[in-house]
Amino acid sequence: MGQLPAEAAESVRHSAAAGLHVADTLGTRGGAALADGVRAAFMDGLSASLVAVCLVVLVAAIGCLFRAPKAPPTSD
Repeated sequence: MGQLPAEAAESVRHSAAAGLHVADTLGTRGGAALADGVRAAFMDGLSASLVAVCLVVLVAAIGCLFRAPKAPPTSD
């Protein structure tokens, strides 16, 4: 497979949608391989983001548990 033109390569780097569009325009000359690569890169990024968000939520939940009062307030 040959190299992509500079403008198409830049589009693929910045947007998954643009990458899929470029893959569609390539047809059978490697479009399927490019589309698979774009999808895999998108899913890898999404998975990493979700793991990071889960860790932040977990740390926040643990922090809330440690800051909670040990005994309920009493009324005088």
